[in-house]
Amino acid sequence: MIVSVPVFLSDKVVDTKVEVQIRTIAMDFWASLEHKIQYKFNGRVPDHIRVDLWECSDIVNMLDNKMLSLNEAVNRAQAEDSDEDGGNEDYKEDNDIRERQERIRLKAELKSKSQEAEKAGSGEDGAKTA
Repeated sequence: MIVSVPVFLSDKVVDTKVEVQIRTIAMDFWASLEHKIQYKFNGRVPDHIRVDLWECSDIVNMLDNKMLSLNEAVNRAQAEDSDEDGGNEDYKEDNDIRERQERIRLKAELKSKSQEAEKAGSGEDGAKTA
């Protein structure tokens, strides 16, 4: 997400565009490691490390999806219990969390697909090899 924020200089205020990234903990761990690897190899990452990194990306995606599914199952169970108990105030808060998590997941998925499309369009070989 690109937003504009005011940067206060000594003589003026300048609106500056910044990118805000919302990640899960797993996504942040992967991105931090990927950044270190790119820096270490000056962008020329050996193929075996690149393949392992892409495999880790898939694992992180699976983990995030599994955790989201688990959270949804908990929310459904709470809703069922709430119906039996006559109402549960915590359910609304949990539902709000689930909705935020879903928005984060969708944004991350969209960004990932966008990056893949950019790589494909620029001729970079982002494809996995066995």
